[in-house]
Amino acid sequence: MTEIPGTADVTGAPSVDFRSTGSGTAIVFRDGMRIDGTWSRQQGEMYRFADAGGAEVRLKPGLTWLHVIPKDMAVDTG
Repeated sequence: MTEIPGTADVTGAPSVDFRSTGSGTAIVFRDGMRIDGTWSRQQGEMYRFADAGGAEVRLKPGLTWLHVIPKDMAVDTG
């Protein structure tokens, strides 16, 4: 995900609220491929990912890593 609202913890340090709802841009890596698209989530539901054409991007079963980065950070996929 490349856009998700942030918050602060009890000490005032930046923190991410993974219960966020709404939508934003996303980059998904699966099976050695980069898929540019979007994420969305409504209250009480799981995150959904879609490619640039709107088709659902399914994550593989098992362990999945999510990296939340600042909006102004460049992403270099080599």
